[in-house]
Amino acid sequence: MLRILHLADVHIGASMSAFGDVAEARRRSVLDAFRQLPELASRVDAHAVLVAGDVFDRPEPDPESRAAVAETFARMVEDGRPVFVVPGNHDSSTLLRHPWAEPLGGARVFLGPTFERQSVETAGGPLHVYGLAYDLGREDAPLSTYARADLPGVHVVLLHGSVDFSPHWKIGRNALRLPIEALAALDCDYVALGDYHGFRPPERFREGVPACYPGSFAAVDVSETGPRGYVVAELEPGGAPRVLHHPSAVPHLVDVGDVDVGGAADQEEVMRRIAERAAPGTLPLVRLTGVPDFPLDPDVIAHRLVERFGYGRVIDGSTYYANARLDRIAEEDTVAAHVVRLARQRIEAAADDDKAVVERALRIALHSLEVT
Repeated sequence: MLRILHLADVHIGASMSAFGDVAEARRRSVLDAFRQLPELASRVDAHAVLVAGDVFDRPEPDPESRAAVAETFARMVEDGRPVFVVPGNHDSSTLLRHPWAEPLGGARVFLGPTFERQSVETAGGPLHVYGLAYDLGREDAPLSTYARADLPGVHVVLLHGSVDFSPHWKIGRNALRLPIEALAALDCDYVALGDYHGFRPPERFREGVPACYPGSFAAVDVSETGPRGYVVAELEPGGAPRVLHHPSAVPHLVDVGDVDVGGAADQEEVMRRIAERAAPGTLPLVRLTGVPDFPLDPDVIAHRLVERFGYGRVIDGSTYYANARLDRIAEEDTVAAHVVRLARQRIEAAADDDKAVVERALRIALHSLEVT
């Protein structure tokens, strides 16, 4: 049995701008986690490492990132674990300047527009890896260039491209499109894919297609919730691949779902409700729903989440203006009552996109008036 560590879409150097104030810390966390790959490969006793594109987020990485990748690859190669890489669409080798122009730590990088085979002897048996660097200008039908060698061992295809469920499928031919029929026609034991940022094991492809997306190594924006990392694939000639997903050491985003703030006494209680769903070491995304009994401030909740978890994103879907307490306030002869009546009128008249803005103003006004 031959064991492969398969990863893709690390996006070292990505801005991580969606993570706000913790963007720089997250960039550092991704690079630090990537540097742990030699230890991870040793821990799972991988015989080889496959990297299916987008190691870097841009074609000209900064010197520190490039050096870190070269050192990480070199350590795995020195440990007797050959590293195979194909460029992605973010670090494409088709550009005049790209990160693969010079060797990186002894990694075997596929730079031709048609399939090339590289074969190695590993402790798990012979391994034959077929890869290419997609270049529409030089080859418009790259998958047709595949031909399996008549050699014993495990045969693996390494590609960065999109199957029909992937976002890039609709973009056009600037990204390598992988029709499922074409993948099914590849005579190989495993298709190691990159580009799609979600984990998709072989059983979620069409029957008989031994393909796998490991997903992104770490979330690069706030839409990528859940554990992110890499896969370990156990392969045998002619057998079905056995794949297990492992999370990376980068804190992952957790969509804690809807948190009903109705009946909460204060913002501390709202925080407790959120904390019950978000484990330590994760980054929570929260949607507040229901009708609060007090002028809840989602910005305060987000700030508290940052203090506790290092990151927090709050989507406020609660409707304070419909609160029964405001019904009573509106009947009084006070400044607060006038504010409530005026705000409700404007909320009723506002377009849907503007209602939240007026409600936010109402909460701030009542908070300033010390209405609880």
